[in-house]
Amino acid sequence: MPTSSTNGTSNVTYQYKVSTAADSTYTTTKPSAAGTYTVKATFAATDNYNAVTATTNFTISKAANPISVTTPQTWSEAYATTAKTKSITAATNNQ
Repeated sequence: MPTSSTNGTSNVTYQYKVSTAADSTYTTTKPSAAGTYTVKATFAATDNYNAVTATTNFTISKAANPISVTTPQTWSEAYATTAKTKSITAATNNQ
């Protein structure tokens, strides 16, 4: 959390945008998708100090895929008249 030696930590607002987007695209919605973003922290003015704004970039990295697939198991059935197949269906966190 940013701090200010003159304005403290209260009355701070945060806005976010994709780092390469125009400044007019700032929003208060926190990003959650992988990508590089800019956060803007604005300290409100007080009786003794003007408002001040600070920005910095940060990156949300892609999450590791939690699925693993192993070589299918083979099996046989005596006197089978049709082929047997195993299949799997997997979904990632991003679905």
